[in-house]
Amino acid sequence: MRFRALAPSLLFLLASEGRAPGQSVNPESFVAVPGVGHVLVELGLSSYRADAFVEKSGARQEFPGNLDFRVGNLRLSYSPFRSFALGLDVPYRWTSYGEVAADASLGARGDPGLGAFVDWAPAGREDRLLPALRLEYMNPRSENGAFLTVRDGVRRFSGTFQLAAFPGPLPREWLGLASLHVAYGPPSGDEPRHVESRLSFQAGRRLIAGRWMDVRAGAVAGYQVSSEARQEANLLHNRTSRGAFAGVLVSLETARTGAPLPSLSLSLLRDLHPRNALSGWRVGLSFTRGF
Repeated sequence: MRFRALAPSLLFLLASEGRAPGQSVNPESFVAVPGVGHVLVELGLSSYRADAFVEKSGARQEFPGNLDFRVGNLRLSYSPFRSFALGLDVPYRWTSYGEVAADASLGARGDPGLGAFVDWAPAGREDRLLPALRLEYMNPRSENGAFLTVRDGVRRFSGTFQLAAFPGPLPREWLGLASLHVAYGPPSGDEPRHVESRLSFQAGRRLIAGRWMDVRAGAVAGYQVSSEARQEANLLHNRTSRGAFAGVLVSLETARTGAPLPSLSLSLLRDLHPRNALSGWRVGLSFTRGF
């Protein structure tokens, strides 16, 4: 069948060209600490469709079929005392490739591992910049050796520093957010060390102010670099990847004072000028609830 004829060339391309840089961008995720004795639950869903691989020279290699990566994350955090929270990150991944005109496809799904994190977000006045920090360790499951897989067996230590500007230092109705994420995977056996970084910015304003809920919309932009990015299930490897991204974010938030915890957020992102990386669109959805 035609799919079987196309699949080997696709797999050779994926195996030989390079790795996708930091494709786990979820801008709707907001580092926040619940009240003392309370729990914060966040469910994030992300779907990324890659339409091409872009070489270092900028040449595009179009895929003959659909290459999709989907990620679900359940994050649970509990605050034992003020400004700090302890949490668990439970991811689940789906990876698939299929030709539109074919009745066969390649795919894999499963949990890649389990993460534990600590959040720090001190209370502050809204007329000042408010910092937040997340330190996380991800313990992976062992790689199963399949070409399409959701597990790469790489331990990760990561830190995310977030700086939020609320209506005090910004014009009325506007919010801003800057986030720096750095992850490190130590070398293991024949596997080289893994380093990735991502800098992103958000800026938006309140469009609708309701009694219970506010609607906000804004723009997202950033840049990411990775030496051995493995977020997309160990498909590509061996070369430094980089690229920018930009898109839009819409949030439905609880109308209350203090740092806004988004109740529901939707984002749409596009890769810009990738090199040694996949190129495509990402849709993200996040639901947050405190108890």
